[in-house]
Amino acid sequence: MAAAPTNESPAVPSVIPAGRLAAITLASIAAGVHLVLVAQQAEVWWGYGALMAAIAVAQIGIAVALVLRPTEGTVLTAIAITVASTTLYVVSRTSGLPFGPGPAQAARFSDPFHAGHPDYAGALLGRAEPVGALDLGCLVAEVALVVLLVSLLPEDRRRPVTNALCAIGAALWVLRWAGVLA
Repeated sequence: MAAAPTNESPAVPSVIPAGRLAAITLASIAAGVHLVLVAQQAEVWWGYGALMAAIAVAQIGIAVALVLRPTEGTVLTAIAITVASTTLYVVSRTSGLPFGPGPAQAARFSDPFHAGHPDYAGALLGRAEPVGALDLGCLVAEVALVVLLVSLLPEDRRRPVTNALCAIGAALWVLRWAGVLA
């Protein structure tokens, strides 16, 4: 007697553990925020819009990969992508990005999360962009995502990854203190 066919895919478990589900949710939130900001950043410069879209696609990929293939390599890749995104955010809010026109048209943003920014005049390459509530919320989601992703790693891999993340953080603080990220 043959077994009855099921509609469940053997590749996707029917119950996703809470930690992984939280990581999937945070990656989806971060992706959504980046998607919302694509048009606004593209108004400043097409490259910023493309960068926001690429980050959103990468974070959607993280969420999908955590559902379909939550391997150690997937988690390590997700950590690297998320840390790159958060580092880019820190640089853009401290010393400014070393490419593109800078936040020259930031005051033109029409959403309430960017209201009250100073009116910049001209191209401001390497000038810090103001912090908005939406992007700060996204940063919090991404930092929480990194913490959850590290917790998903096997125990023997957590310490080296945590040490590397601490070294990145320390390097950013030193660069800020030295005036490079002023």
